Amino acid sequence: MTRAYATGLILLMLLALFYGCGQYVADPGTHDNPVDPGNPGAPTVPFSPSPEDNAINVPVHTVLSWAATDPEQDVLSFDVYFGKTTSPELVSENQSSTSYTTPRLENSMRYYWRVIVSDGVHAISSPLWSFKTTPVPNNAPNAPGSPVPSTNATGIDMLPKLSWSASDPDDNPLTFDLYFGTTSNPPLFKSDLDTNLYNLGNSGFAVTYFWKIAASDGIDVTESPVWSFTMAGNAGQNPFPQVEETGLPATIIVDGAKIDGNDLASEDIVAVFDGRTCVGWTTVGTPTVLTAWEADPGHGLTTGFTAGNTMRFVLWDRSANIVAEAEVTMANGDGTFGTEPFAEVSLEGFTDR
Repeated sequence: MTRAYATGLILLMLLALFYGCGQYVADPGTHDNPVDPGNPGAPTVPFSPSPEDNAINVPVHTVLSWAATDPEQDVLSFDVYFGKTTSPELVSENQSSTSYTTPRLENSMRYYWRVIVSDGVHAISSPLWSFKTTPVPNNAPNAPGSPVPSTNATGIDMLPKLSWSASDPDDNPLTFDLYFGTTSNPPLFKSDLDTNLYNLGNSGFAVTYFWKIAASDGIDVTESPVWSFTMAGNAGQNPFPQVEETGLPATIIVDGAKIDGNDLASEDIVAVFDGRTCVGWTTVGTPTVLTAWEADPGHGLTTGFTAGNTMRFVLWDRSANIVAEAEVTMANGDGTFGTEPFAEVSLEGFTDR
């Protein structure tokens, strides 16, 4: 065997041994990517997202940015995926910049995005990132106005209805706090009303009341000015009108009549109404029985109740000179006019409804 032949044979054996071991040797001048060791020279996974992953209160005008490097200093390009779902759409392809300016975003919306970096040979994706934009800016409710009774009104009848106007620039639903009392800085009286109307359940005579409304849209609150009105006086006299005896009578037996848990006295009065019209009253006695009179328009008798309408009771405390609308408990009858031979009721009035 010649020396040249032996040398060649040795080289062949060494090469066979080398390739048989499956050992990887990087080409000169290349470096393995630590996150993808099978791809020598691949770019790094994109990192340092802005906005940060899971950021909140991100402006609706924002710029996405990120960082990426390549161990061989290759020129990199980027595909940007962006949208409202966890599978965002491709919005920019093969760009060289490490930033992307979004269109105007929606408020209170979560967005998802990712970036794929390429060096022309290898493509590496970032994780899926997300952020949430700022909430919709809120405009406070407009100040409540148009009070009824009108401010500084006088001679107001008993148990007035309070009403006011209210609106919200964002058309958000509103709730209302009613401040009401006899001082110029009225205390909170009722809260979280869902309508701009409130029926007073009690009132005094020749008394000036002060009130205001605080409107809330669930975020901001706007108060009205303080309004006032003065009730009509009655000089301590029975506030209920004389009722003409018309048509058929309905008998009502009052088992008990109280205001704030206290029985009415013998000179106090129980009155019954059809809507806002007084159709009967009597002084408290033992027993207390009153007659309500039915209207008979066919015979020209227009004063009185209408059969089937709901009965409404108002109590007058003579000593305190206040009236209070009563809650009714029926012992007999169905609570409406003219459907039973008689009605039997218990009445409870309140000075704070």
